[in-house]
Amino acid sequence: MHSHLNSQQLVLRRDSATGFAKVGWAVDLPIGRFIHVELIGESASCGPISQNSPLFDQFRQACRRAKTINQPLITAQQCSLRAKGCVAVPLNLNDADAVTDPDEFGIFHEAAMTALFRLTANFTTVWAVVNEQTISQLHSCRPPKAMEELEYQVWKQYILNQLAQYPGQITAGKLIVQESGLWFCPRQ
Repeated sequence: MHSHLNSQQLVLRRDSATGFAKVGWAVDLPIGRFIHVELIGESASCGPISQNSPLFDQFRQACRRAKTINQPLITAQQCSLRAKGCVAVPLNLNDADAVTDPDEFGIFHEAAMTALFRLTANFTTVWAVVNEQTISQLHSCRPPKAMEELEYQVWKQYILNQLAQYPGQITAGKLIVQESGLWFCPRQ
């Protein structure tokens, strides 16, 4: 009985704020912040699960279940953002080798964070070239260094001229990271 007290539980739980499902150790997915869906298994330690872990097969199956739970939420989020006029940013924009795959739960949050950092060093106010609901290019509105007003206007005009070489409409807006990916939301 005492060994049960020291065992670590591998669980499938849903984020109580968003409804998105994750698989992980109970200690990392606390009740309250997460809603318990199912116990997958128990282990003596809660380290990373590798192919030689005794719970590996159960973990992979649980990830597939989480992905199934998350898919309609991803689709709903995409529809909601599109309805607000937001446009998905290709996660491999300006880098064909960039990670565009979802995580093991079918969520694009990590890939979107990586793309945001790569594209704009995490600065979210941007100019984007939107061509038929596709982002063909974007650039941060933040200059590379502090500038006087005149220097900023010259820099801004240079950037806008660079962007004007791409087909589409240059629009100012914000980048947001969501479970469904990286999105550009034009200023209203």
